[in-house]
Amino acid sequence: FPFRCKAKTSARRVLELPLRSLAGLSGPETFTHELICPPNMEGIIGKSLTVNPVEPTITDPNQPVRFQVTFEPLRPFSTSVKLVIVRSTGGRWPFELQLDAVDPDPDDHITIEANLRTTSSVAFRLTNRFAAYAPFQAYFSTDSAMTLQVHPSSGLLGPVDTQGTVFTVSFSPTEYGKLQRGRLVIQTEDTQWAYEVTGTHPHVMVPQNVSSRVESRCATADESLLL
Repeated sequence: FPFRCKAKTSARRVLELPLRSLAGLSGPETFTHELICPPNMEGIIGKSLTVNPVEPTITDPNQPVRFQVTFEPLRPFSTSVKLVIVRSTGGRWPFELQLDAVDPDPDDHITIEANLRTTSSVAFRLTNRFAAYAPFQAYFSTDSAMTLQVHPSSGLLGPVDTQGTVFTVSFSPTEYGKLQRGRLVIQTEDTQWAYEVTGTHPHVMVPQNVSSRVESRCATADESLLL
């Protein structure tokens, strides 16, 4: 069963799961579930995937059980997990869930104005989504302009309900030309923030309605000197 969405959005489905080769069902029986995750992905899956029973009790061997699966990733990743339906008297039915979280929409747009061969900066604060410090990495994507920089590039992100961590984004243009653009990414183990950054030059006002006048005739006094 595929689940695909952008990070910081959600995908939700009610799955009808047939229990093949189910035998010995003599009356209503309730089934439970468990998730089997890759060991290195347990933390992020635990915060992004929820399974709730909708119709876990059946009375007929041909009747599927129904569970609601909600996928709410906070950063991009791709993996698969096994949703296992468990019978208390013995029996396990595994179903594979493919989880794909793709890049999120930008959290914000940042514009920085700087003169040629100078540096201008913009600073902002960011906190973790959870009540704990979290190691982070901050970087510009590989297709971003080299004139854009972020500081710090790593450290600890302050917990929610604190002042958080200050990030400074700088723009240092070396030549005039097209706008300098980049995608700033700040990422912890659980969450990713993305910002579209644009570097611009100050707008130069061109004088309007100014006439140019060149005197092509010498004054009379000067003409006499030329004779």
